[in-house]
Amino acid sequence: MGNKSKRMLILLLGLVLIPIAQVQAADVRVIDVAQVTWTGADAPAGTMNDVVYAIQNQVGPNWASFTTLQGDTRDRTISFTYGQTLTTPVRLTTRMACDRADFTSFMNTIRNEVYRQPFE
Repeated sequence: MGNKSKRMLILLLGLVLIPIAQVQAADVRVIDVAQVTWTGADAPAGTMNDVVYAIQNQVGPNWASFTTLQGDTRDRTISFTYGQTLTTPVRLTTRMACDRADFTSFMNTIRNEVYRQPFE
């Protein structure tokens, strides 16, 4: 075996045997999709599939670019990935008001209800 062949074999073995770190986001967030509606609510502007498509093709890539800082030595990238879709809408007894004082606790109640339902 020639000198050149030995070097090539060593290089090839080095590449195969030395684990190469995969590039991963520093923070991975899973987004589950649910529809919330109430009597008299307008029909959604898009389908659940439109929302899933947007998560996979717009939200994820955009957030990765927004959270990647050129020249930063630490990885601060946030990666959003699609999780699962609730099969039936959550029906509220009154309209959803986003400007209410207890909005956070209201949304936590909605989240609890969503995760009690069966997903796809």
